[in-house]
Amino acid sequence: MRRSFITPGRLLFAVVAFLLYSSFASLDVALSIAAPPRDALRFVISPATQPLHALAGMTRPATATDDDLADRERLSAANEELLQYVRQLEDQLRVSRSRIDELAEMRGNATLRLRGVKLVDAGVTSWQGGAMPVLTINRGSGDGIGEGMIVGTGANLVGRVSSVSAGSATVSLISTPGTLLDVRVMPAAAGPSPREVVVQCQPMKGSDTFWAEAAQSDPIQAGDLAHLRLPDNVLASQARWRDEAAGMVVGKVLRIEDHPDDPKLRTRIIIEPRRSLRHLTRVIVLVPE
Repeated sequence: MRRSFITPGRLLFAVVAFLLYSSFASLDVALSIAAPPRDALRFVISPATQPLHALAGMTRPATATDDDLADRERLSAANEELLQYVRQLEDQLRVSRSRIDELAEMRGNATLRLRGVKLVDAGVTSWQGGAMPVLTINRGSGDGIGEGMIVGTGANLVGRVSSVSAGSATVSLISTPGTLLDVRVMPAAAGPSPREVVVQCQPMKGSDTFWAEAAQSDPIQAGDLAHLRLPDNVLASQARWRDEAAGMVVGKVLRIEDHPDDPKLRTRIIIEPRRSLRHLTRVIVLVPE
């Protein structure tokens, strides 16, 4: 009896060889190999899948009408408007909290003389640099603002009002060239200071920073704060700052350098305002009651 050439073992080997070849073949070859059995399979199952597809279409929910789409668009637009309003309220709340914290800081600062002084919040409408740097604020004589009043942000000294109109005022900044400020340099800590040095600082040309001269033996360190110190005499003059400015922070000691003319005996103290004067958006005007 003659044995058949096609045996289960040879058939299995052929299938494995075909699958192995297909796994390494290119995409075009694989698609050409798969096309005949795929078309045959579609031809066989098509009579059964067509009624099932029709039945699925009958049971599927109806598509949205034009009215439904219009309602959805209106609801989506209203939701976007509400979301924008919520974000606006969140931003207003953030600004209000910031102002409350700043006012509380000023009232709670023991170095400031704020008894009998009203703190008036003002928005900065413009900044002008050059030889006479100034800020313009949206408060004026109608809000009780007058010339010479002190302007700050928190406990930081910004300047003083130089001119006033009914609804706005101009603030001359402490960085105005030629400004001389007597300051007490001491550590940034509450309570009695273990060390204190009195120096006179002035703005550096073309910069918002200040410089002052000190002795090599003066106990000044980077990070110390420079507080405005009023002169001992009580004579009123245009250059004298109001009493409520006493103790306000002019800036922080950025670094200490050897004096270029006398490096063995003197140093140069570089003081930088804690808040950039040209990027302020709101300030506080100290209005005596």
